[in-house]
Amino acid sequence: MGRLDIRIVEARNLPDTQWVSKPDPYVIVKLEHQTHKTSVAENQTSPKWDEIFKFQVADENSAQLRFELWNKNMVSDEFLGQYTLSISGLTKGVVRDEFYLLQQCKANAELRVRILANDFGR
Repeated sequence: MGRLDIRIVEARNLPDTQWVSKPDPYVIVKLEHQTHKTSVAENQTSPKWDEIFKFQVADENSAQLRFELWNKNMVSDEFLGQYTLSISGLTKGVVRDEFYLLQQCKANAELRVRILANDFGR
């Protein structure tokens, strides 16, 4: 079983859908049956988290990472966008540091993620 480190670094160009203040974004990261969540960055359209999450990978050839960006609200949280990424093709021990354009988003928002395959990959 492989190990994967995911660092949620930052986001930029988030849509400002709030009436009074700026959004309070957070990220949910999913891989297979594992889920992690960042802290909430209050009043930010360009939040910085720099949080690391560790995942176990059963099959690196078929596993997909899903990043969901949400806005924390009092009643119900608002979906801001998502990105799905295949982890096949990662190089063992080499960090992939990229911005990903969020899908289903009201703006050209991007999420910066650093991915490290610890003990699998080419």
